[in-house]
Amino acid sequence: MTGEPPPEYQRGWLRYRLGDADYRMAVHGWRPAAPRRCALYVHGFLGCGLEFERLAAAMAAEGWLVLCPDLPGYGDSDWLPELADYGGTLYRRLARRLIALSGFAQIDLVGASMGAALALRFAAEHPRLVRRLVLNDGGAFASAAALAAVLARVPPSTWFADRAAAAAAVAEYRADCDRLAPDDWRRVLEWSLAPADGGWTLRYDPRMVEKLRSAAVQDQAQWEAWSALDSATLLIRGKTSEMLPTSVAARMLASRPGTQLMTVPDCGHRPWLRRPKQVAAVLGWLRDPSPG
Repeated sequence: MTGEPPPEYQRGWLRYRLGDADYRMAVHGWRPAAPRRCALYVHGFLGCGLEFERLAAAMAAEGWLVLCPDLPGYGDSDWLPELADYGGTLYRRLARRLIALSGFAQIDLVGASMGAALALRFAAEHPRLVRRLVLNDGGAFASAAALAAVLARVPPSTWFADRAAAAAAVAEYRADCDRLAPDDWRRVLEWSLAPADGGWTLRYDPRMVEKLRSAAVQDQAQWEAWSALDSATLLIRGKTSEMLPTSVAARMLASRPGTQLMTVPDCGHRPWLRRPKQVAAVLGWLRDPSPG
């Protein structure tokens, strides 16, 4: 990672065993001097934990220990030998390990897109562990058509002869997100790209695309898990999102009336949550001591 991280930032590693081998999952952390709460962020498809860095730094300034892993196969984390090794079962197991190591009995959980679906399932399975839940443009239902639309934007390769071509591929994939300021976009490219073999590579296992292709053959629904949630929940959606359209958001709100909704204008799938107003809105909701 390049750039100047804030003083409280550290990258650590969670070591785990799979089969007969040991692996490492990178964990980007922001630790205040005396943390009063803990938050865990689960990134989206083809992303990494540093997506959350702007909000993480703001939360750390107000007393949160914030843990943002690069899921296996993404960012700085190890790739796994078999495609079948990747998936929600392993990701949720590692999240449970991280929470146990944090020393906190309860956390705030934030997930984006694919990470929102994982976070929803985790919160339903571990209601006592999750105080507040933020679902950024994902969760209870993803149509096959919406998944196919994401798949259509996936770069055709993970290796490019020059950095400009690699950056253009990232821009095409992220074209549905809200627009970033130039400095923020440069930061996104810093953790999205790495020099490799005389060119530039995107920092994820290319086999991840096969996982999405398999999922996109049918709708993905978690309505039972959504109904079972016990955590106060903030639902975030891009105003023109195909992944979380108005009809799905309305059904989620109707089935759990205490859920709060935040809509990001001029955005399709997966708002970045890097703009100051977005950071302030999410932080204000997480800061609220009331139960819902």
